[in-house]
Amino acid sequence: MTWAGAYQESFKTAEESIGRLGELSISAGRIRRVIEQIGGERVEERDTAVERYKRMDIPKQDAGSSAVEPPEIGVISADGGRYQRRDYFGEKNRPPGRKHWREDKVGCLLSMTGPSYESDPVPKLPEWLKVSSAIQ
Repeated sequence: MTWAGAYQESFKTAEESIGRLGELSISAGRIRRVIEQIGGERVEERDTAVERYKRMDIPKQDAGSSAVEPPEIGVISADGGRYQRRDYFGEKNRPPGRKHWREDKVGCLLSMTGPSYESDPVPKLPEWLKVSSAIQ
């Protein structure tokens, strides 16, 4: 119920999804109340953590979390793309402002390991990584 309420476009759609997929009858109003309660709890947890962080002295703030071992190599990868939603797709009487094109944003965090070197093992950029003048 919380997933459907948080990720569907409306609480009514969440109600319909739960009815079809879970064969359960849960009203949109009940889903809304649960989502508001759980969302409020998460906001309160975040605010408490922020206040706790603000009360720390700067060396403790800079130390980071002791709950997680930092990775040897941290990699952040991000990308985005366009896709077509099927609702309103091709309809002549589509409501104004309701486009079928949307943009997705995807992120990936990786923890990796690798060898260490005293100096750069590849000091010059390989030719195959250079942008050709034809593309510029």
